[in-house]
Amino acid sequence: MHAMVILLSPIWLSWKNDFLRGGRSWRRRSLLIGLALAFWCGTYYVIRRVLLYFQSVYDLGPSLAYQLLLSTLLTFLSMLLFSNLITALSTFFLARDLDLVLSTPVSTDSFYYSRLITTTLNSSWMVLFFSLPIFAAYGTVFGSGVLFYLWVAVVLPLFLIVPASVGVLIMHLLVYFLPAKRIRDMLFFIGLFSFMIIYFLFRFSQPERLVQPESFGHFLQFLAAMETPASPFLPSSWAAEVLAGPLFKRSTGQGFFYALLASYAFFLPWRPPGFPAPSTWPDGPRPRNRSRDTASTNCSKAV
Repeated sequence: MHAMVILLSPIWLSWKNDFLRGGRSWRRRSLLIGLALAFWCGTYYVIRRVLLYFQSVYDLGPSLAYQLLLSTLLTFLSMLLFSNLITALSTFFLARDLDLVLSTPVSTDSFYYSRLITTTLNSSWMVLFFSLPIFAAYGTVFGSGVLFYLWVAVVLPLFLIVPASVGVLIMHLLVYFLPAKRIRDMLFFIGLFSFMIIYFLFRFSQPERLVQPESFGHFLQFLAAMETPASPFLPSSWAAEVLAGPLFKRSTGQGFFYALLASYAFFLPWRPPGFPAPSTWPDGPRPRNRSRDTASTNCSKAV
């Protein structure tokens, strides 16, 4: 634990020094903060207007709001997965201090978990910040009270950990077969592949059901379909089910879905023995050159 604190200290120290020694950059920071708050307020206003319009639809308001929440969480999940892929590549394999850290007597557990925390923070803070006005709009429109915000506070960290752990795992598997620098050159194809994943995940949510009620035999069947997640095996659906309970005042099996989300959030970051071994090669694992080894052996025998 002490080693992890030391490995994570550069993040805190860099933030503190950047804040205290900003100097002439205060104007630029003030401008960026102002733009961020303006975007935050604009997002809150737009989502609130949309939810108020949904509430005006007779008997379909909560269902439409639930589908919007599900699509929003699915979009966040896709963005986090792609962001963690890129961040894990630079954090685990292309960082400037990688040689220095690996040359110290630091355990692999401390190295892995510190880099995992760094990856999660660097890739998730923006999604976390811009998701707050959306949840604030839901809470104010539906009058959910403090209980809804408490569920948001306990669900969001778990929701952020799952794509971070999956992204780190995928990047380790890629670097095991390809050099890290070559993967960096292949980021375009990774982005294209991620776009395809986002598209298919969006298609799994079946948004066309919102405008095709005639495809259902009965109105109650249509209403039940609107309140059922189309992709029940994704963490976004689990998080939506947990938040839908206090939000829409209905029974959704919160305990089960929260336990399911928490189990994945605690299991996926677990490091199997020998898992981060490829991290010791900044350019990926290099296969041994048998011909060169044979030649060196013959030369040593000759001597």
